[in-house]
Amino acid sequence: AELPVTAIPPGSSTSQVLNLLDAAGKLNVADFAGSEDLTSFSFFTNSFDTETQGIDIVASTQFEMYPGSESSLSAAFNWTQTEVTNTGANTAAPLSAGRRYVIENGLPEIKGNVTLNHQQGPFSGLARLNYYGEYFECHVDAYGGGPTGCDLPVPGDAQITFDFELGYDVTENATLAFGAQNAFDSYPDENPFGGVVGSKYPATAPAGFLGGFYYVRARTSF
Repeated sequence: AELPVTAIPPGSSTSQVLNLLDAAGKLNVADFAGSEDLTSFSFFTNSFDTETQGIDIVASTQFEMYPGSESSLSAAFNWTQTEVTNTGANTAAPLSAGRRYVIENGLPEIKGNVTLNHQQGPFSGLARLNYYGEYFECHVDAYGGGPTGCDLPVPGDAQITFDFELGYDVTENATLAFGAQNAFDSYPDENPFGGVVGSKYPATAPAGFLGGFYYVRARTSF
């Protein structure tokens, strides 16, 4: 048989709730020793629903830029849109307006790249253009008021970066390459709230916030 419902008076402390449930036979208060001073609890919920739809398009072609060479050109495009269809308004943890806005706008809806690969004898080269659309960040999750439900809104503009690599086949089994990701050292727009707990640039910027990355790579095969 099910135990009867135990009424918890409003404003009861954690200790009072534990003693009431112990007296009702719902639990053993000794099992919760040390938790009498707890005033808040965190827990996971599955209280809201989202719907995501998108399109991926990839195209590539091979051609001979000049006699004796091999080249390829490829392009990739992605469109993704996420919508919160149920905020869980009638649950114990409904989704806040700010969190909903971040879920729907935190990632760019459009991104893509165009890549050119070229091979000429022992030499190889790569050039790539990357595009990241607009995005949104709520700095330090400061959910509150305003049209976005965020007190520290950071609307991020679109960003373009370039990658390059030049390789040379030292032998049939060894290649040496020099490259750069985000070669022109592009950064996202500065965070207007950078003076609030730091972060000069938005931490969630899809193109990153560390600028250019330059490298030398050696590769061998056996």
